[in-house]
Amino acid sequence: MRKSLLVFVLVASGLLFAFVLPKDRNIGRWRAKFGNDTTGIVDFRPDGTFETSFEKSDVKVGGIYITREDVLYLADTSCGENYWGKYRQTFFTDDSVLNNVLGDSCGSRRASVDKAVLIRMN
Repeated sequence: MRKSLLVFVLVASGLLFAFVLPKDRNIGRWRAKFGNDTTGIVDFRPDGTFETSFEKSDVKVGGIYITREDVLYLADTSCGENYWGKYRQTFFTDDSVLNNVLGDSCGSRRASVDKAVLIRMN
């Protein structure tokens, strides 16, 4: 009986950990050097929204994002919520990441996000 209970607990624990989603590495505030040589701040929120502000400008862009493994999907106010961009993320550390376009029909967003380097702010 003890062996059966132990096996059950081990299997149940394994299943629980197998289905727990990993923490989104993007969540937080980042200093960004965008691909078009502008700079700014990007805030990725736990609720799947983000906001970008640009230095020396009053312009802000917000939207929604999804991350799956090393791919970032973005839809924002500059391109419309139905136009998603898809970017490969290369994390050098948990505090620095490079984005490379995989597909994005929105030229202005692609010009900014492709080759953008983000450094986490504390």
